[in-house]
Amino acid sequence: MNLKKYLKIYKILAVHNFSILIVSRLDFALLLLGKIIQRVLEIIVIETVFTQTNSLLGYSRGEVFLFFAVFNLASVFVQALFYRGFWFTQRWVETGEFDHFLKYPVSEKFLNAFKVTDWIDITNLIPALAIFGYALNVAGPFPVYNWIMFLVAFIFGLSVAFAILMSIASLNFFTPQAAPLHNIFRELARSTRFPITIYPRSVEAFLTLAVPVALMSYVPTLALLGELSFNNFALVPIFATILVLLANKFWDYALRHYSSASS
Repeated sequence: MNLKKYLKIYKILAVHNFSILIVSRLDFALLLLGKIIQRVLEIIVIETVFTQTNSLLGYSRGEVFLFFAVFNLASVFVQALFYRGFWFTQRWVETGEFDHFLKYPVSEKFLNAFKVTDWIDITNLIPALAIFGYALNVAGPFPVYNWIMFLVAFIFGLSVAFAILMSIASLNFFTPQAAPLHNIFRELARSTRFPITIYPRSVEAFLTLAVPVALMSYVPTLALLGELSFNNFALVPIFATILVLLANKFWDYALRHYSSASS
């Protein structure tokens, strides 16, 4: 893959999306305001909990903020970069626009995933980084070794989210009813914005293994806190790589069942 070529294409697509979004500045402002209000309300929930207790399942206020902050960062990257692209797969398949993806000398997976850049979430990166910085100030500092483990786990966590969303999008080549699964993914991911040890063990296992959204933010946070053993850490890139390979295989298989809207 020619990385320079794909970065140039992504830049063109992102600029195009931004030009469409700012046509209605009021819509842009309202959507951004809604995102900010959501984050503020979630912070109020955390603060309210810690007016009644000094810890949550052994985690201090700063550590709980860190789980929330890392989830916010992961969510921003997923939503801004490829969530919308995979979510729109159903529309592109139904309208026949996906036919054009197959005509270009570019990977149709790339075009499908990155055609839509969510600039609302990109602007949310600033408050997300501010919350992350605050959480680090309260819960930290952390040794360099923990930071290395965190960054590696965080990157592979995003690749897990990519694999899950690609697999959901692949179902659109079989059925037009796959769109609600994206919302289910988002709600499951949101359940990991707090330590998942608050849930029964069966739910923990489900969020870690069955639908491994916990790898997106929960596991990287454990790595930063120094609570992830090296053996478990080593499994993260292996598990993530397997999921990405399987998602790619499933996409290729599903694509063979795609019938052009014009056929």
